[in-house]
Amino acid sequence: MAHGCHLRKGRHSTPGQIYCITTVTTNRQPLFTDFNTARIAINVLKNQHDKKLFTCLCFVVMPDHLHCLLQLGGKRPLSAVVQQFKSQISKQLGGSLWQRGFR
Repeated sequence: MAHGCHLRKGRHSTPGQIYCITTVTTNRQPLFTDFNTARIAINVLKNQHDKKLFTCLCFVVMPDHLHCLLQLGGKRPLSAVVQQFKSQISKQLGGSLWQRGFR
């Protein structure tokens, strides 16, 4: 069983809880070394924060992954929030970019 699966055991979403999320590109491709690609990812996080889907406390975009410290609102579970921002970034960049899951 992959290490990430162990991290998800017993994880549940709690409104107002703060979570540190890490999500990685497929095959650790360094997509975000390109400034414009990284900017798209940042804008998606900002737009979803502005829409109050979650409160983004801080983030860092690395060449092949991103970290985000976020606080959940009361309406959506953590998995749905992460899936949505990963999906929006993928749509804007034109393809499937992410490994499954997150930590």
